[in-house]
Amino acid sequence: MILSLTIHNNAPGVRAKMSRAIPEQPVIVFETSVEDQLKNSMEATLARGGTKTEGAVASSKEIEELKAKTAAAEARIAVAEARIAAAEAVLKEQLRAVNEAAEAKAQAAVHKEQLRAANEAAEAKAQAAVHKDQLRAVNEAAEAKAQAAAAEVVLVVHKEQLRAANETAEAKAKAEVSEAEDIPFLKGISLRALWSEEVRLWTIQA
Repeated sequence: MILSLTIHNNAPGVRAKMSRAIPEQPVIVFETSVEDQLKNSMEATLARGGTKTEGAVASSKEIEELKAKTAAAEARIAVAEARIAAAEAVLKEQLRAVNEAAEAKAQAAVHKEQLRAANEAAEAKAQAAVHKDQLRAVNEAAEAKAQAAAAEVVLVVHKEQLRAANETAEAKAKAEVSEAEDIPFLKGISLRALWSEEVRLWTIQA
């Protein structure tokens, strides 16, 4: 509804007009000036055969009615202004709430982004730790493999040295056995047993 009020009067400051959008308010329009109202009232009284005094009384009644209508209109204007102020306060509060919600949403988005970055950093750190541990395990395995290869080489060398020592001991034992066959007091002793014992001793020493 549109509340529209127009008051005409020759007195300064009386002429006014107000038009605002007010929910559930009727349209109130006063377009008749005070002079016209008095003139019409007087003419109507005289036309009915009344006197000027009666016309003046009727005009006074019209003036009182006009004042009452004006006061009622002003009261409605005051109510409308109060409603407008209340609506503006509600809108202002709603706007504040919307702004706070938008700010909270923006802050939540920032926190979410920060959390995502922190999670990515933690995940990258964990992956780096895993890769470091894997690299350490690979290095340890390679080192163990190298040590095993070196030990195998040493074992081969020792085996070769042992074989050479055994061959030397065997050759020496055979030579001593050959010499012992020519010694009279060794006759009848098992030369094979002497040779085997010599070889065993050489093996133990090696």
